[in-house]
Amino acid sequence: MSLLKKIGYGLLVLFVIVMVLPLLAPTDVVFTRSITIESSPKFVWNNVNTLEAMDRWSPWNELDPEMTKTFKGEPGSIGSVSRWEGNDDVGTGEQEIKEVVEGVKVTTELRFIKPFDATNKAFVMLEKADGKVKVTWQLEAHSDYPMNVINLFMDMEKMIGSDFEKGLGYLKNIVEAELWSATYLGFEIKAVDAEETYYINTHDTVLWSEMDQYFPDNIPQVYSAVMQAGVPDAIIGMPRGFYFYWDDENERTDMGVGVQVTSSNMTLEGYETTTVKAGKTLVLDYYGSYNDSEKAHFALDEFMTDRGLEMGDMAIEEYVTDPTTVENESEILTRITYYVK
Repeated sequence: MSLLKKIGYGLLVLFVIVMVLPLLAPTDVVFTRSITIESSPKFVWNNVNTLEAMDRWSPWNELDPEMTKTFKGEPGSIGSVSRWEGNDDVGTGEQEIKEVVEGVKVTTELRFIKPFDATNKAFVMLEKADGKVKVTWQLEAHSDYPMNVINLFMDMEKMIGSDFEKGLGYLKNIVEAELWSATYLGFEIKAVDAEETYYINTHDTVLWSEMDQYFPDNIPQVYSAVMQAGVPDAIIGMPRGFYFYWDDENERTDMGVGVQVTSSNMTLEGYETTTVKAGKTLVLDYYGSYNDSEKAHFALDEFMTDRGLEMGDMAIEEYVTDPTTVENESEILTRITYYVK
């Protein structure tokens, strides 16, 4: 075969690869992966609804721990942008939020700059699934002719799909680890599966302005009544405050004070015997003056709001430390327990 024929065949093959094969390759490819997470929809949403949150579970962070990132715009708002610049494995690019359907879907535009130029559409979508949350991550990639020929020779579904699976796995780990344990406003909050407990307690409707005086007026009387009943060994732990209902409109609360006892069969004239059933609780240890304990309650409220949790039967404060036994208020421990529905 002459050299010219060889060159001619070579050019023909090159023509087929460059011009004909791309006609057989798709220009648009969709990559989709999903995972199911045991959590509330609201808390999962809080971990996917901003570019900053998405970055926490990005599978590409580990490819270049030294990459630089910048975030612009109000987090979670349409038009907010994240930009990255790193090594050859991650390149340079940016992502912009284009659409937000609250609690359901975040659509973004991915703009790759280096090592290649491309613009793709992606979204993260949430669906309720049998008391859990199904999270779907999808990328719609477009390749112009003739560059779309790469779709015939590279298994992009496997490459992108494995990254998506890894990222969704990171998201699941973050959500399930932080759902029941986190630090808010400087306070560590953790979940405790509480056993059924019993209390002898008062139960009154009290104005907020009268709450401070309610405790010293009633705690000694409850203790005295139980002691006089001849069952001091039935008392478990220190005195407690109970909050059954909070009435913001009328600035009052349905509350009581009392002591934990060993049995629901214990009764005391003039007082209630309250049974608190076993259930999931959130527990916070607060050190400091009773007058400043509201900030600990704010932390618990914020924790629950972020996770879409609702208050159960009551909130209980256990006054673990006798304030007369310490020199500094910072040593006074109040253990705050919120029961969760």
